[in-house]
Amino acid sequence: MDGFDPVRVWMSHVQGDRRYLRMDQFLRNRNRVQFISDFLSEMFPWCINSMEVHPEGKCVVSRFASEDFGAEWTVVHALESTNDGQLPLLWYKEEANRERDFIKEVCFSQDGHVICSPFAFGFRLFSPTIDCSVYVDPHQYTDMKPSELIEVNTTIGHRSVVLTTRCSPVHMLFASGCLDGRVCFNQPCLA
Repeated sequence: MDGFDPVRVWMSHVQGDRRYLRMDQFLRNRNRVQFISDFLSEMFPWCINSMEVHPEGKCVVSRFASEDFGAEWTVVHALESTNDGQLPLLWYKEEANRERDFIKEVCFSQDGHVICSPFAFGFRLFSPTIDCSVYVDPHQYTDMKPSELIEVNTTIGHRSVVLTTRCSPVHMLFASGCLDGRVCFNQPCLA
């Protein structure tokens, strides 16, 4: 991707100007670039802090700060583009923006039904449905409008701000790490 300038390409995409978008930069047998540009009007993604691909590669969850760093958002985009080449926004949730100078890492549960996101002195679990029965499959939602993720559980247990969450690849077990270096393990009951 010789000569690729992501800022120039992003601004060109936002402004509808295609002169800096050379398609030959993206024609490769391996690896490809796709732009995530479908956001709600009140969101202006400035700094994507973390991103994780769904366990089966169907969508991606990311957390980003807005342009003025006044808000953070957790969003889920499909990984298959629509006819216009965009990766559609499926779900979103506005986050509290504590400790603005730090990255907060989101993750999927091992089965992809739940998203775990740092929240103040703990973490929140989100799902598209209240009973976590929906397997996050963007093919089911091709014509839907983006909707808000449902908070199905909140766990507070740290003495300082949580910055990272991770899920066991085998069990419904989450680990959260906070600013003071402590790690907590939690096995939530969602039923």
